[in-house]
Amino acid sequence: MHFLPQECPTMQSTKKTFMFILILLFARVDFVFSQASVSTAEVRGQVTDERGAAISGATITLTDVGKGTTRTVTSDENGNYVILSLLPSDYSMKVEANGFSTKNLTNIHLDVGQAANIPVTLNVGEVQAEVNVTASAETVEVERTQQSSVINERLINNLPINRRNYLDFALLTPGVSDSDNINDSSDFRVAQTPQSGLSFGGNNGRGNSILVDGASADTNSGGARDVLSQEGVQEFQVNRNSYNAEYGGASGGVVNIVSKTGSNDYHGSIFGYFRDEKFDARNAFDFNPDGQSPFDRQQYGGSFGGRIVRDKTFFFTSLERLDQGQTTFVNLLNDLSIFQVTPVQEALFDFLDGTPFAPLSSALRSNLTTTNFPRTVELFEDATGQFPFDNASTLFSARLDHTFSS
Repeated sequence: MHFLPQECPTMQSTKKTFMFILILLFARVDFVFSQASVSTAEVRGQVTDERGAAISGATITLTDVGKGTTRTVTSDENGNYVILSLLPSDYSMKVEANGFSTKNLTNIHLDVGQAANIPVTLNVGEVQAEVNVTASAETVEVERTQQSSVINERLINNLPINRRNYLDFALLTPGVSDSDNINDSSDFRVAQTPQSGLSFGGNNGRGNSILVDGASADTNSGGARDVLSQEGVQEFQVNRNSYNAEYGGASGGVVNIVSKTGSNDYHGSIFGYFRDEKFDARNAFDFNPDGQSPFDRQQYGGSFGGRIVRDKTFFFTSLERLDQGQTTFVNLLNDLSIFQVTPVQEALFDFLDGTPFAPLSSALRSNLTTTNFPRTVELFEDATGQFPFDNASTLFSARLDHTFSS
């Protein structure tokens, strides 16, 4: 007689729990990678001959000009090709097919979130023949549905900005305004709770999504975390409306930020901004008897990046430091006569002193003379004057990129 082994209920329950956790892990991995794709670009198109017939089996090689990394794909039976997950950068493209001349395209610039369409036409000819197109290749986004704008590195470096808050550049795009101006009238949360400062279509600045390299940089109140200095930003995309569902989690706009990466060439930058009260005019509300109140600001930093292994591994670092000392002016005791009764009140009390209302006059004079209440005078004295305070912050970021294969 043979007995078949049977699993106990506890073992079956353990297996089910294990499988459930495994499914959740795989689902979570898929979610993370799908979100990471929002910080990249893609190129697609069709390879045809001079008569418009599709060329299948053509080899398309896309090369990052700065890094030297390559991506190679082959066109399908309809001549279509697609290259996904490309970092925003400048590229060159080489298209080869048997029986056709090789075609080289240069000056292909891809922005974050861009879906470029680059059709390629090959001429019949010898394999050794090459056709070089040195003008900028046309990168039309035929599948684009969202209303968006890109603030590129040239704008970030050249446009003036206060406090080096690069998100303020989003105010230059259509439909975006400063949410601080409408915060008090349309937001029922505590006014001091941080928010993004950007209003898309009139919202209060708390329903936006801020992404840095595909990862969320939002706070619970809808503010933006300071995770990247301006020196470490390559560009960012401002999505105002009709953006893809992959962005998700936003009832307002989506700001998609991409950090800088290293290249085969070493490059860096340095900056500094210094201000001191010795070079400023005195504030009109500064009544400090000891001289001009302090106001100084030092904001400085830099960046450096390059290669570790040519065409393979790259690094980029950025640092920004802010040291600021400033003063808030509260002037409540510029005129000490506020502690005494006014001349009109004094005349009224003098008149009442010669009437049956003299006791009332004496009581009113005493209660309206603030100096009779030392705690009230002390409160005014403590709450008036010059109040210095300091502000200091440091932002450091480092990025490492490695290409495992093409």
